[in-house]
Amino acid sequence: MEFDIHAKVLLSVFVVALVMGATMAKTNFCTMGAVSDLVNFGDGNRMRAWLLAGAVAAGGVLVLELAGVVQLPENTLPPYRTAQFAWLRYLLGGFLFGVGMTLGSGCGTRTLIRVGSGNAKSLVVAAAIAVVGYAFYATEFFNVAVMSWLAPTIVDLGRFGIAGQNVDAVVAGATGLDPKVARPLVGGVVVLALAWLVLRSGEFRASRHNVAAGVVLGLAVLAGWFITGGPFAEAWNEYAMFADQRPSRVGVQSFTFITPIADAARYLFEPTRTSQLNFGIM
Repeated sequence: MEFDIHAKVLLSVFVVALVMGATMAKTNFCTMGAVSDLVNFGDGNRMRAWLLAGAVAAGGVLVLELAGVVQLPENTLPPYRTAQFAWLRYLLGGFLFGVGMTLGSGCGTRTLIRVGSGNAKSLVVAAAIAVVGYAFYATEFFNVAVMSWLAPTIVDLGRFGIAGQNVDAVVAGATGLDPKVARPLVGGVVVLALAWLVLRSGEFRASRHNVAAGVVLGLAVLAGWFITGGPFAEAWNEYAMFADQRPSRVGVQSFTFITPIADAARYLFEPTRTSQLNFGIM
């Protein structure tokens, strides 16, 4: 692969992913683990690490957007800020994801960590994720089996004067507040509330592993948005537009783990098609 802007983006993402994976492995960061620790043992430290990661990432994105360094459009991958509020899809998907995490002994991130350590069960789980993920996004299965009955439940927030389903847009649309004021105001309140909820615990502050996990993983997510939505974004999109073979999934995005597992499996069947290498695979 020629060392062009696309290669630079992928290499940058790979470096961030190495740090992210090493941190997860070292600190035992896990979504399901955070929930189970809290519910079963009353230990909220891993949950606080998860919330701290969210606060760092959200606060960082807020600052970069206000500074004009990063722009997150409506059509991010996936489209977090779209006005199409698929509430039933989120509830059902979240429920199934929770059941799947429990049966698979961890979320997609933890599955990848365990595959890397040689866990055979997690390899089976990853293969199942790849097959189902591919069927949902690359075939008509999702449209026929799911969206055929879910589509009527989607609420178009635009009909109510709400530009997107992000909280600041909802507040701006509901109150008439200027969106340029709503974003820093609402975002700042959410980030500060998360930070207070996390850092008020002396036990958590004394837990270096959990604090490091939250900070590093939050910064990793922020790095993903910066790499794909920051100063390199325009050049990267132009490269993709004029490339002989358009690269896969060029767009503003950060780390997700289900579709990328399916993408990685598809790439392994045609490893010479380097145009299929994308953010998620890296």
